[in-house]
Amino acid sequence: MTGEHAVVYDAAAVVIAIDLRALTKIQAKSDSSFTFYLKDYNFKETISDISQNPKNNQITPIWQIIKTIYNRYHLTSGLNIEVWSDIPIGVGLGSSAAITVATTAALNSLFDLKLGLDAISSIAYEGEKITHGTPSGIDNSISTYGGAILFKKGKISHIEIPYEFPLLIVNSGISRSTKVQVENVRNLYKAYPSIFKHVFQAINAISVKAENTLRFPNIKKLGDLLTYNQQLLQVLGVSRRELDDLIEILISNGALGAKLTGAGGGGCLIALFESINSKDRCVSALKSKKVEYYDTSLSEYGVKPEHILK
Repeated sequence: MTGEHAVVYDAAAVVIAIDLRALTKIQAKSDSSFTFYLKDYNFKETISDISQNPKNNQITPIWQIIKTIYNRYHLTSGLNIEVWSDIPIGVGLGSSAAITVATTAALNSLFDLKLGLDAISSIAYEGEKITHGTPSGIDNSISTYGGAILFKKGKISHIEIPYEFPLLIVNSGISRSTKVQVENVRNLYKAYPSIFKHVFQAINAISVKAENTLRFPNIKKLGDLLTYNQQLLQVLGVSRRELDDLIEILISNGALGAKLTGAGGGGCLIALFESINSKDRCVSALKSKKVEYYDTSLSEYGVKPEHILK
């Protein structure tokens, strides 16, 4: 919700879970092979045993989770692994973290490893490092715990939110690389540390104020904070004209505030509304421009077992 990029430099970030989910179904096999089925890509691959590596990069983070757990607990059986997701992939909504957390939890359940949530998040982080290089750990944390958290320097404070607020996720349709965006910000910071240190400090202040605003409801102020955060992300160079234009559409049609979510450079935006009616007006404007959106809300649930019917 707030704090992207700055969180890597020890600033606070406020993160919320939304009601879109990733699922992993795992079954033990009688041999030592591992068969992956990524339903969203309609892709299958079989790896002969734990000493080999996948050919497809989409499998690599999941494979890292499996190898970490197998080596730690001296497991030997092969697996059938199916993965699918309601979360759009590669748009700044933490889909990779949701998948690695779901995979870790599924292995925990299958082998009765008795891992707590902290351990699940920690192991999932190993998969996130494959995807993003040096991630903050924020995405695997919120995917594990759900609800809303304040994240700073790897420490988590849970935020109790006493009210609901309408949210809209808007997909710009522009692909981007988290690694590239993180590296671009790192290069700016290296070139002008005395300038961008203050940008990160300002984003930290926004996150601290946003946490307070969530605990003691002031939805209009929260909207302002989202917009201020977006302006600072523009300074960091991770927004772009297409995203700024979409934000202008959202604000002019009733959003209290809006900003990019995730690494930026494309991907998704998040917008906050005072009422369902104001959100509906915005949805009509987006439909007229054929912009993809997701009508969502805060989810109190993190990782959990599901009864899968498919």
